[in-house]
Amino acid sequence: MPLAAIPAVAGFVGYSLVGAGAFGFSVRVPILQGLTSMLVGYVLTLVVVYLLGMLA
Repeated sequence: MPLAAIPAVAGFVGYSLVGAGAFGFSVRVPILQGLTSMLVGYVLTLVVVYLLGMLA
């Protein structure tokens, strides 16, 4: 479970705190939207791992 949190936390930090950009422009996701996205990504990762385990 801690390993499933790594991409979610990294995505939150990357898009909400640092921002993504090109050509001198930076775009950031609002903090609340970033936290929601992080939580949804984490839960979906756990669901997919569980379903793949059941399939195997």
